[in-house]
Amino acid sequence: MQQETVARPVLYATVATAAGILVVGVGGGLIGPVRQRWERMLTTAAPRTSRPRTSLPRGGRTIFLDEG
Repeated sequence: MQQETVARPVLYATVATAAGILVVGVGGGLIGPVRQRWERMLTTAAPRTSRPRTSLPRGGRTIFLDEG
């Protein structure tokens, strides 16, 4: 019974440490390919957000807006 009460906090601490390293590594740009992928996605998304939509999805149907 004593082992179980010690093992669980050690397991949680190990998992939290690994998750923290992963978050800092990805968020801080330490992993080059992930950073390049994020930059590419953001570069692609920027022009799309400034364009007005010509149609709006609604309840499974697409409603086209008049442009005139």
